[in-house]
Amino acid sequence: MKSIAEIAAEQHPVEEPAVGSTFAGYTIKSRLGEGLLGPVFAVTDANGVEGALKILRDDVLDERMSLEVLQAKLSKGRKHPGVVNPRAWGEDDDLLWVEMERVGGRTLKQVLAEADQPLDLHWIEQVFTALCDRLVALRPETHGHFGPEHVMIVQEPTAETLAEVRILGWGRSWMLDKDLIGDDGLPEAAAWRKAPEETGLGGRRHGSAQVWAVGVLLYEALTGSPPEGSYEMPSELRKDVPQELDDLIEVALSFSAGDRFAGAEALAVEFENAFAGSHTAEHGPAGRSLAMVAGFGLVVLGLVFGFIALKPTEEDLRADEQERRDLLRAEHDPGRVRAPGDPPKDGMTWIPAGTYVAGRFDRYDEEGGSAERSESIIETQGYWIDELPFVNPMLNDPYAPPLTGMTHVEAGLLCEKFGKRLCTEDEWEKACRGPKSKVFSYGDEWDPEACPRSGFFEGGYRLSDFPACVSGYGVVGMSGGVGEWTSTAKGGGHVIKPAEVGSYAKHSRCAGRTDRVDDFKSEHIGMRCCHDG
Repeated sequence: MKSIAEIAAEQHPVEEPAVGSTFAGYTIKSRLGEGLLGPVFAVTDANGVEGALKILRDDVLDERMSLEVLQAKLSKGRKHPGVVNPRAWGEDDDLLWVEMERVGGRTLKQVLAEADQPLDLHWIEQVFTALCDRLVALRPETHGHFGPEHVMIVQEPTAETLAEVRILGWGRSWMLDKDLIGDDGLPEAAAWRKAPEETGLGGRRHGSAQVWAVGVLLYEALTGSPPEGSYEMPSELRKDVPQELDDLIEVALSFSAGDRFAGAEALAVEFENAFAGSHTAEHGPAGRSLAMVAGFGLVVLGLVFGFIALKPTEEDLRADEQERRDLLRAEHDPGRVRAPGDPPKDGMTWIPAGTYVAGRFDRYDEEGGSAERSESIIETQGYWIDELPFVNPMLNDPYAPPLTGMTHVEAGLLCEKFGKRLCTEDEWEKACRGPKSKVFSYGDEWDPEACPRSGFFEGGYRLSDFPACVSGYGVVGMSGGVGEWTSTAKGGGHVIKPAEVGSYAKHSRCAGRTDRVDDFKSEHIGMRCCHDG
């Protein structure tokens, strides 16, 4: 079956510049390929810097698209290491164009086309682990059509190196005509790449729909063909596929969105678990015992010769702390991420029953606030939580600035009005930390640009401008922006997560907390709601 990009090229051709000619000040070196938005060329600029230039098809663009709109959108975009970022844009001969970084490697589509035998299982594990890591850091609804041609493998995994993946065409669906797909537009090519609940190419793409797309890619990598119609499980087609991968694909490709994993990080956790059995077989108890004997021998030698009496460096302490955190996280069970059904209300995300690591990590963790709880493993029941902070429903815009300035009582009544309730502190913190109990919603290291400044509300902000501000469960805007009321009582009032206002790391940590009396209100305090599972 032809890809939608190939069909678009046939139905909406672009007058292409010849190799060796000049277009918009760039020298055309070669034709790299075809995308839905237009053909892509290898180019060099006047200084000899290499790049990739895409000429946009006018017929597939939103009718409001213009150079001014292109400038306004791309100029405020934040560069991200997981995607191919635009560097310049403009208009030449009435054609809009975008020039981007040029990265080497092969797309997953090229790998599949060139393969004369099933892809190595270890290769698949490494590449899809890298892919999930990239997707975790990106807002899930910014790629309207995700296929193997969008996965660029910049560095393929070897015995010495890990895979490195970049994602092509990310965050460009806003350029497209939303009615492009359908009876009057392009045919729905490769319909099995889109989740059953999706229509067209634009709009918000929730984490569960992204999980579907990755599930299709994983099935294709394992079997060499996509899961069209009634498909066989990978283990029925190749004997080296563990049953756990069959189970993962079955959940990822569930017809109901509520039955799938909540997002990329949840999928990554299950993916890691699916391979755990084979790794245990490869590096079983005997291998670990031998390593322990060797390690004990080194310790004895160190004691004899005195070389382990050296004072540990700051790097040593941080490495020790990271190892301790990893061991602590391994003690908790995040639970199965599969939801019990469809969300009770629109815009809610499922958080599974299970445990998480709450509070601050006590050793070498000097960034935490004094109000944070000490670390402990807490168990919760499964529940639903709003994917986004509560906004004025009259605006009909989920990414509008959060609604603020309500007391604790008013916040609770607002949740009740919509058939929900305020979240407990543990429900809020678990959703923020994600399946891997991260320090911040997006990772363990503070990134001042990942989320809005904590408590910031001057002029408002749009979370759509902060694609990295999302937790592993797909919950948006928790490590920055306004503080949020919870139902957990403290100090004569109730807890606010993660803080009321501030610009430093400690004010945006998932463990962060403050409290206010119930009649207190501020433009820095908002809310989000939960619902029982």
